[in-house]
Amino acid sequence: MAENIPEKRTWYVCNPLRNTGCRKRGCAYNPKAKYGRCVRTSNPAFAVLDESGAPMKINRNG
Repeated sequence: MAENIPEKRTWYVCNPLRNTGCRKRGCAYNPKAKYGRCVRTSNPAFAVLDESGAPMKINRNG
């Protein structure tokens, strides 16, 4: 019997200028967002890049 466990997803720090597919309705960088709390993306192409040019991952462990 297989359980319905959701797949783990890697999250990245979002660069809203690169994330053109997002409507930014919950974006922390959108001053008109009702609940501007979102700062992440699952697409590494839309992520903030670190000093080496790699997408910055969000650390789930705090």
